Amino acid sequence: MTPQQCFGIIIRTFGLILSLLSFYYFFTAAYLRMSSYQRPHAPPSTYAVYGVMSLLVSLYFLKGASGLIRFCYPPE
Repeated sequence: MTPQQCFGIIIRTFGLILSLLSFYYFFTAAYLRMSSYQRPHAPPSTYAVYGVMSLLVSLYFLKGASGLIRFCYPPE
């Protein structure tokens, strides 16, 4: 396995973990929206925005993040 392939596997694994974290943010936002419990400095919309942003980044990582791999391992 080349270093580029190993780095690609690590990036995809990080993307999977980040996608699970985005689902956590979505479920937390839904829970806070439906319940009367409010955190002092975190409205539900904040969790929804974090969920959207982390989902977008995780999809980029799951697709392979070719730009990041080209930056870290430029072609000779």
